[in-house]
Amino acid sequence: MTRLAGGLLRSNAHGMKAKLLATAGILATTAWTGAITVEEIYGFPQSVNDPSPNGLVSHSDGTFYGTTAYGGNGNYGTVFRITAGGVITTLASFANTNGNGPQAALTAGKDGAFFGTTFFGGSVDNGTVFRVTTNGLLTRLVSFLGTNGAYPAAPLTATADGAYYGTTVTGGSDNYGTIFRVTTNGALTTLVSFDGANGAYPYSGLVRGMDGAFYGTTANGGGGDFGTVFRVTTNGALSTVVSFAQTNGALPYAGLAVGSDGALYGTTSAGGGSGNGSVFRVTTNGTLSLLCSFGQTNGASPQAVLRQGNDGAFYGTTYSGGSSNLGTVFRVTPGGKLTTLVEFGGENGALPYSSLADGNDGALFGTTSSGGSQGSGNVFRLEIAGRILPLTRNGNGWLIQIRGLPGETYALQRTTSPGGPWSTITNLPTDQNGAGQFSDASPPAGQAYYRLVLQ
Repeated sequence: MTRLAGGLLRSNAHGMKAKLLATAGILATTAWTGAITVEEIYGFPQSVNDPSPNGLVSHSDGTFYGTTAYGGNGNYGTVFRITAGGVITTLASFANTNGNGPQAALTAGKDGAFFGTTFFGGSVDNGTVFRVTTNGLLTRLVSFLGTNGAYPAAPLTATADGAYYGTTVTGGSDNYGTIFRVTTNGALTTLVSFDGANGAYPYSGLVRGMDGAFYGTTANGGGGDFGTVFRVTTNGALSTVVSFAQTNGALPYAGLAVGSDGALYGTTSAGGGSGNGSVFRVTTNGTLSLLCSFGQTNGASPQAVLRQGNDGAFYGTTYSGGSSNLGTVFRVTPGGKLTTLVEFGGENGALPYSSLADGNDGALFGTTSSGGSQGSGNVFRLEIAGRILPLTRNGNGWLIQIRGLPGETYALQRTTSPGGPWSTITNLPTDQNGAGQFSDASPPAGQAYYRLVLQ
């Protein structure tokens, strides 16, 4: 879905007042704050510990499902559902025997349920794999025992055969972590035990590459013990794609995203030009490119998987950095241009370590592990598209004024029907305040619709 400028703007050549129309659920507004801002839709109240919400997964009905590391009955964590408007429902509370302290987002199953992992709990407190239905029925599928893995911190990856693949931070034959496969009836197969040389301590999950294999990262291990990118087949054949060398990044806690070009994109929590982490691109044959380095003021210590927007850029969060050192939301292009979209300051959230999710309204939704209105983390909404302000007459045409990201370029597109086809009438840059304008001197007869697409 293309991100629209707060809806479509329709003009009428006969002089009728232009109307702002909502499309695909995007709320039509004319207000503009002058900067990209984050809106809290829910603040978590304090429990014995901060709830520490993890990442969200979007549902087809427009709601989101997630987990908290703490809170609920016994303070072992919860599974929750939240609407885009901030109405939250606790679906299940962990009870230690069925899991404790989930650290990762859920994965949607083919059966309509969700599957996930907990870092602790289970029969020997080494973590679990669980299944939870949308009405809150929670079932433990696996208890990790150490020898077959321990302390899973990442989401699961679903495959077409109905199985799920994942990682554990430690455990296995050398206690450096594992890669596993689990079926929906709880049959667990350990595919790989890391040995240090080929990687150690995978905190991230797996992503399916275009070649059918899985790719992931380990936080340590490899040639310099700064972490690796690895490839693993479904039968457990493991190979190291690249070992980090500090200058190009170190300690990757986040998993990888497959870009539209087939390459893998990710972040490291340390290393890079100033030691505050990096964004990188790596091909499946091991060619690594450093796209950008964080410099503390523009973010530090990214720990979440990137997501690629319809504009081709990648969006993510940093756990710290920014003016208050409480984290940021950023945008980076495949060419390495980094833009800080939001700086967290405590009241609007703090210390985000989870990935962003797409909302049905075209906005991005995410969580922070602390801060917010209640001080214990929040769910936030971020609208990243530019906006078209109410049109004004300019002779026989229309003066189109926009507000967007400072220093970026938007394609201003026009059509005579809300369903398109759309054509670009100009590429419109914004100034340092995010403002731009264009005069459409010869709009089509009848009505015209306008939208922005970030380049």
